[in-house]
Amino acid sequence: MAKTTKDEIPVEESAQASEVSDKVREARALLGKQMSANLIAIAELTHTPIPHMQVDEHGVFHEI
Repeated sequence: MAKTTKDEIPVEESAQASEVSDKVREARALLGKQMSANLIAIAELTHTPIPHMQVDEHGVFHEI
């Protein structure tokens, strides 16, 4: 799979790097699901509503 650098030069990604990237994406998805489940459990145990959040272009969450 060819990737592009910020200078738009195509760079070939090794099979090992691709496999690591896939594992990182899977781990992030799993962590996100675990965090959501934990927040829901905490909200239920403390009888506290979960605030609605939105992420901006910099990856910062803001309550809406």
